[in-house]
Amino acid sequence: MRRMSWFALILAVVMMLTLVACGSNQSPSTDGEEDPPEGNGVETDANQNEPADGEDDSSEGDDVETGSEEDTPEEDDATEDPEQDVPTGVEDNTLTIAMECAYAPYNWAQNDDSNGAVPIENVPGSYANGYDVMIAKRICEANDWELEIVQTDWDSLVPGVMTGTYDAVIAGQSMTADRSEQVDFAGPYYYATMVCLTKKDSPFASAEGINDLAGGKATAQDATIWYSECLPQIPDVEIPLKAASSAINI
Repeated sequence: MRRMSWFALILAVVMMLTLVACGSNQSPSTDGEEDPPEGNGVETDANQNEPADGEDDSSEGDDVETGSEEDTPEEDDATEDPEQDVPTGVEDNTLTIAMECAYAPYNWAQNDDSNGAVPIENVPGSYANGYDVMIAKRICEANDWELEIVQTDWDSLVPGVMTGTYDAVIAGQSMTADRSEQVDFAGPYYYATMVCLTKKDSPFASAEGINDLAGGKATAQDATIWYSECLPQIPDVEIPLKAASSAINI
């Protein structure tokens, strides 16, 4: 009798578990709404079963905060209309690019349109050419835009983008943390190597590293990372306030 009682009890428990499992797959949640998908907020089929306890949820683990079942309404997971217009910054169909036009071979100014040069909008009779200009032309050709080149000084490049004066800048600017807080970088199209120039008879002419320049005078173009970040790394360096173009005379 005792064996029969235990057997009946076990059978009853198994039947109860079976009924509970079946009910969880077919019944809606108790609040009358369908259960929202869990995890990274990707919209899924409302009839898709949730993973059972103890199983891995492939949609979790992306460090994206989501609400619980009770406080996350289903409409929060709705995606944007794919046909919605997204502003490009060139609604006038003209991409305005700013550059110095004085940094060969990347950009420079010339007196004619030879070799694919582009007119400089704010300097009548001058044309811009160089690698930066060729990249700008490729971008415009790919998007069916008109290209407009504006010449400006180095210090005005980033502020001009921030204020919307220019659509973009193509120039030899390094992607620093400070600049990334002000503007967005699309990424480099060319990686350059920094070099140090000295006079032929300079005691530093045979320098092979930054420490070999210790105690000397050095300068670079103002408002660049070479001037503000690299030069101070030279031990006991003297940094005259002179433009890079006259550095050979210091």
